[in-house]
Amino acid sequence: MDKTRVLNTVVIIGALSAMLAALHATTTNNSGQQERERCYGIVRAGNNDCANSKHSCVNKSPANGSNAEWIMLPKGICKRIVGGSLSEVKKQE
Repeated sequence: MDKTRVLNTVVIIGALSAMLAALHATTTNNSGQQERERCYGIVRAGNNDCANSKHSCVNKSPANGSNAEWIMLPKGICKRIVGGSLSEVKKQE
């Protein structure tokens, strides 16, 4: 393996390590626990984390992207996902 390839690999690994350390530092609270929040509207059918107003079991979401279904994500990630919401969106009827 040539020196350039080794150097590039080391730089990439260092950058990824720094990025992961920064992500961990921004999503943990004082007790070392990672802060998490419910993210609505991005769940695939059958992959929700818990019950809601329509059913009482995990993995029972009927359709992809249902506004009533949620999964737990590290705090701050949900706002960055298209379709993600921090609260259940009620449809107008």
